[in-house]
Amino acid sequence: MGLCQSQESSRSSRGNKKGGKGANKRRNDKRHEKRRKRRYSSSESSEHTTESDSSSEDERTDRKRRNHKDRGDRHDDEKEPHQPGSPFRDGRVVDSAAYALQYPVISKEDQDILFYNARTCTRFAAIPIPHEMLRNAMKLALLAPSAYNCCPMRVVFVMNENTSAKDKLLSCLDPEGLRQTQEAPVTAIVCTDLHYTHNLPKLMPYVPNAQQMFEQYDDLNEMIRIRNSNLQAGYLILALRSLGLGVGPLSNFDNEKCDQLFLENSTWRSNFLINLGYAKDDQYPPRAYRLEFDVAAKLL
Repeated sequence: MGLCQSQESSRSSRGNKKGGKGANKRRNDKRHEKRRKRRYSSSESSEHTTESDSSSEDERTDRKRRNHKDRGDRHDDEKEPHQPGSPFRDGRVVDSAAYALQYPVISKEDQDILFYNARTCTRFAAIPIPHEMLRNAMKLALLAPSAYNCCPMRVVFVMNENTSAKDKLLSCLDPEGLRQTQEAPVTAIVCTDLHYTHNLPKLMPYVPNAQQMFEQYDDLNEMIRIRNSNLQAGYLILALRSLGLGVGPLSNFDNEKCDQLFLENSTWRSNFLINLGYAKDDQYPPRAYRLEFDVAAKLL
């Protein structure tokens, strides 16, 4: 009796195991069938996608890309050409040092024109300089910063075709500066205006008493006039270079004689000269040594 019961329970347990395996198989088959149906339905719907659905998908993709750009985490192949600007993005500062190295505000070629390849020009090609080019250079130079926007620089451009003015200018020069000034198509007499403060009501209307404030102290007035005129003149040199011209600043000339010949009955006073024109090729010796950063600057 006990033996029969044990055999029957053994068969029952084997049947349960078989039934359990069968149930698992059925459940797996159902899952696979559901997955197959989902794949089939998705592929079938994609085959029948309308043109409007396609366009809406493109719009969603464009939105995603714009969001990536706004977050600043675009992939390299999605990057657009860099536009010069500030190292700010979405109101936050990115790594400014890395940004400046990777994205200079002006190109390396422009830096070469303005700085690295630019030299003091002493030989000029016999090519006339259009008056409009000089006007454009002055527009740029007058954007230079100056104290209270006082703009004390004035410029007299002596053109080669005006032989009378050119001869007067040459009479103010010593032999060292004579040859290069003779050859230059244009020479700019960079001046300062003794009465530059008269323009302050127009140039700085936000400070109504600026003119009286400057004229009250003679020493301060002269310092501001000369210092800011020189600052504007530096911008004039860069402006001329940016237009493709060679420039040669010159200070060894007779200022008093120049003032008498060109600035008589005027409040303008000569500061220095800039010879300018298209540079002749093969004129430059190797660049002279420049000071290292640690010699010329300090970081505190």
